[in-house]
Amino acid sequence: MLESNQEQIKLITSKFNSKLHGLKVDFLFYQPRNIIFTQKGHLSRRSQDVDNCFKLATDFLFNAKYPEKFDITNFNIDDQFIIELSGAHKISLDDEFLITVAVSLLPLSDL
Repeated sequence: MLESNQEQIKLITSKFNSKLHGLKVDFLFYQPRNIIFTQKGHLSRRSQDVDNCFKLATDFLFNAKYPEKFDITNFNIDDQFIIELSGAHKISLDDEFLITVAVSLLPLSDL
């Protein structure tokens, strides 16, 4: 994980207040074209369902057990505070797998 990403995680975590905020999380799941599509151009069964990708990614980013297990910085905020979630598959430009994530605080008063 890039140091700038770790700093952003620390910044959001320091500002988060469970009585005032929920989390908005946006994922983009980049996969090679041959994983997303068949040779005939149809959606491939080899491509993971977006909703299945959410669970693993949100657990890794928000669950308290992963920083100790993998020596990483994560949000360590219960994922129950995710009040808005979106995601999409995208074709990877370099045929590599990549996940991008944007996390922001949403005021609970806006619900």
